[in-house]
Amino acid sequence: MSNTVWFDMDGTIADFYAVDNWLEKIINEDTSPYAEAKPLFDSDEMENLITLLKKAGYEIGIISYAPHNCTVQMLMATAAVKRNWLAHNFPYATKINICTSATPKSKWCKEGDVLVDDEAKNLLDWMENGGEAVNNYRLLYNFI
Repeated sequence: MSNTVWFDMDGTIADFYAVDNWLEKIINEDTSPYAEAKPLFDSDEMENLITLLKKAGYEIGIISYAPHNCTVQMLMATAAVKRNWLAHNFPYATKINICTSATPKSKWCKEGDVLVDDEAKNLLDWMENGGEAVNNYRLLYNFI
């Protein structure tokens, strides 16, 4: 069984917080900010990094939250938009988990897995559950 490098989306690989009026739109159950977010990585560099990670035996996964306290309909809509964004901008993930913020990301952690996330609480929880964690994808070169 291989280990997985898990990427967060919003603020880690997708520039969600730079989208105009993102918070107002999300409050109004408008998922467009997820579709409009630009990648926070150089495509060629990421493709090279993913190739090296796969050669080192890692699978690639995504763990991303839907808006806090959202309805089931908003969770489903968000998941669909995020999956579409991934298909166009980050087609490397073979495991995709879009969940509510009530679900700790460490639910998917197994020893040797790596989380790339911009939130310190997620990184700390991940490490407390036996994984490795970094706040910048470029630090993944240390695992190859």
